[in-house]
Amino acid sequence: VDLIATVIDLWGSEAAAIGWAEPASGAPGMEAMLNQAWKVPGDDTATVLSAIGDAYPEKRLAKAARKALFKHRSAAT
Repeated sequence: VDLIATVIDLWGSEAAAIGWAEPASGAPGMEAMLNQAWKVPGDDTATVLSAIGDAYPEKRLAKAARKALFKHRSAAT
């Protein structure tokens, strides 16, 4: 989450979602990362999940990011 948040700060949401999210997710893949990322506390998590949900080109994973964002926001209340 921290790495992708830094990329968002430097190059914007689209660069983070398209160019960095998948490599940063590692061998387990994007879906596995999204299933864990929503549990990370902090404002950067919402920023990262929102960026992926808005800009990721694969619709299934963009939807998974939006679901993870919803879970993150629900858990924070």
